[in-house]
Amino acid sequence: MPRQGQAVLAKQFRTEAGGKGANQAIATARDGAAVVTVWAVGEDALADVAMQNLIHSVDWAG
Repeated sequence: MPRQGQAVLAKQFRTEAGGKGANQAIATARDGAAVVTVWAVGEDALADVAMQNLIHSVDWAG
């Protein structure tokens, strides 16, 4: 464990799609509930990752 105030360099870095709201909505929908959400996705480097995760994780047929 780093000591208080100590900086430690990571050997690797990984980004995962998700976030509290997205994870809860996807889990709730997979559990069979009807879920309605409103999303605002930016235009940064992670926007495509976020949209692809939602597209492939949600049944859009309704």
